[in-house]
Amino acid sequence: QQRQQQRRQRQDARGDRQGRAASSASSGSGKAGRQAGSMGRVELLRRYRHFVLDCDGVLWHSAEAIAGAVEAVRRLRESGADVVFMTNNSTRTREAYLSKFTELGFDGVRVEDINTSGSAVAEHCQAKGFDKVFAIGETGLVDECRQLGIEVVQDGGSGDAMDDTEFARTETDAGVKAVVMGWDRTFNYRKLSLASLYLQGGAQLVATNPDASDKVGGRFMPGNGCAVAAVQYSVNDPYGERTTVVGKPNGKLIDSLLDKYGFKREATLMVGDRLDTDIKFAVNGKIDSLLVLSGCSTKDEADQAADEVAPTFVADDLRAALDEPLEPFQQG
Repeated sequence: QQRQQQRRQRQDARGDRQGRAASSASSGSGKAGRQAGSMGRVELLRRYRHFVLDCDGVLWHSAEAIAGAVEAVRRLRESGADVVFMTNNSTRTREAYLSKFTELGFDGVRVEDINTSGSAVAEHCQAKGFDKVFAIGETGLVDECRQLGIEVVQDGGSGDAMDDTEFARTETDAGVKAVVMGWDRTFNYRKLSLASLYLQGGAQLVATNPDASDKVGGRFMPGNGCAVAAVQYSVNDPYGERTTVVGKPNGKLIDSLLDKYGFKREATLMVGDRLDTDIKFAVNGKIDSLLVLSGCSTKDEADQAADEVAPTFVADDLRAALDEPLEPFQQG
């Protein structure tokens, strides 16, 4: 009975969206009105002059470029459109990502075109006056913080365990104002315990992203959100009410990107492969979005998505978005 009620609610919501779209299209105003009818490459590039591209699942999988992605980015740039990049992966610095772009054949990319959740966390901490942080994360997060003059404290112990005696006797650094968390493939119980102690002492929890997983080799590898959830549970905050997520899907990051590059909101399109981060990011930031099916989220998931993660358009991949007519996405 509960499932039937939820199904009816989704159907009612879908009907309301379609009704609003039809009304806006007939009046020729509003977002739905702009989207009425299919749109080819010329119309796409006329409407959107600023493109914010996710990386993993849009441009590449691990160390291999997705078919057609290099050519698609080149075509966007040659059209005169602005193309910048926003990744939730904080394991590399922007300079390291620049090397990856070059190695995979994405020519003309500059370090200032690249944004990571690690660089976003560093900028957030600098703005908040968090001049010393305890970091759980890899080189990308740590180095981005240090580049902005933030002192980084890391686990100096040995091993990956902490027993109850050590936990009770551990003295934390009183100067630490925040625990910053990015994807850490060496996350362990010792790091969890230290993060919990810092938060119990009054530090703020700042996370790069809440990603549950990343698609690697056709499988889903646990993401940063898994470790963040463990830390949240350790201080009785299972819903993350006291956590600041700085990367996607935080809509304030859209505002920062628009300000940084001088983009117009109505002419900006977010391209990503995840409903829960990329598309929700666009919705929170009040810009249009394109979901590509070359990464994590599927068409079936998009069909069942709630309004807060519903994309403007869906395409098989970035190349297909330029080669095939785009229809305004309607959930089926």
